[in-house]
Amino acid sequence: MPDLASVEAVDHPNRRIRRATDAIERRGHQAVIDDDGNVGFYNKAQVCGLTTFTPTTLWRRIRAGDFPRGVQLSPNRVGWPKQAVHDWIQQKMDAAEGQAKT
Repeated sequence: MPDLASVEAVDHPNRRIRRATDAIERRGHQAVIDDDGNVGFYNKAQVCGLTTFTPTTLWRRIRAGDFPRGVQLSPNRVGWPKQAVHDWIQQKMDAAEGQAKT
């Protein structure tokens, strides 16, 4: 697996990647770019696999504000920043751990 580095301001030559990373950062997450200059995204099937949500549950959680919104990468493609998904999962794990200690 490539080494991932956090980037404050992405000055990538590909305009689509620059716009996507800007959108990620506007939502309060850090853009993650690997050594090859690729931004890490999950597609809907991958997000559903990681969270065990059905597509409908994913849509409902996004609509309720309980899950990060995806980034429109092209007219027919939405991607979820890997860091945002991992942060959400960690937040849920921390909350469950806190309830277990109580």
